[in-house]
Amino acid sequence: MLNVGVADGASASRWLQHRHKIATSRYGTMPVEQLLARFSATHGGHEVHVLFQALALRKTEAVPVVKERLRKGSAFEKFMLAKFLHSCPWRETMPELLLVAGDRSVFWLPRPSALYALGALGDAAAGANVEQILRQPDRPKGVQLAAIAALAQMNHRKAADTIRRFCEQDDVHLRLFAARALAEFGEPPTSALVTTGLQHDDYVVRQEACELLSFLPDSARPLQRLAQTDPHQSVRDPATRSLLEQKLRGETAASKLAILREALPQAPPRLGAWIIRTALPRCGAEGELFVRELAERDDSVGERSRVYLVLMVGQ
Repeated sequence: MLNVGVADGASASRWLQHRHKIATSRYGTMPVEQLLARFSATHGGHEVHVLFQALALRKTEAVPVVKERLRKGSAFEKFMLAKFLHSCPWRETMPELLLVAGDRSVFWLPRPSALYALGALGDAAAGANVEQILRQPDRPKGVQLAAIAALAQMNHRKAADTIRRFCEQDDVHLRLFAARALAEFGEPPTSALVTTGLQHDDYVVRQEACELLSFLPDSARPLQRLAQTDPHQSVRDPATRSLLEQKLRGETAASKLAILREALPQAPPRLGAWIIRTALPRCGAEGELFVRELAERDDSVGERSRVYLVLMVGQ
């Protein structure tokens, strides 16, 4: 990542001013233990975004405290910290995230969040442990889905046989998640499963199916149709995103950036956020420069870009 510093002068870039504002706010200056206590006292909204950014900027001093709270904190505290680590992956927390993900003695909610955070690390070193969690008896469905998704994201192909068993489950979500993971490993999905999902009344199932559709040949036209005609925005956006993912596969970082740059002006808000977040890790230094340019804008794109720069570039 590029070397960036804190600046507070009028001539500083908009995103560095934003970074300085977070760093010098009460959340940026209070003791880390008090900052983490706020995680248990808030339930969403703008405050969460500020808390996450302040913690991201204080990684060096915060890592030991975060690791300790993941081991000994309340279930809700673990849930919130795992959500943070999904947005701002810290490899140092992998052992503690694995403990949370595999702990069958606690309320189940923190476990999927910890698994998604492990997936965001993209490190196959955690793969064997996550596969073991997936094999646990009586695991909640949310844990199963998150474990399958994490294994795919970290490209742990050794888990393919374990994941393949879920393709035979009655639950359509498990079948779609398993097929999507296997598709990421190079096994094309069956058209019958995709068709069944796309015809489902539940828009969440259609969303999952349209993401899987992108792995089938000659799927551009049906994806375009979904992007234009599905009655639910939560299906139209993933359909457009799947079209972009098709274009991105196998391309160089520079070509990926060109594709994302071209798509951004027409993108609805959630898809635009995905484009900005994708450009940072997948397009190299030029992707960061692109997001820094966006961060100078005085609109929702600029605001989202500044937040992602703090979370993903941080210190």
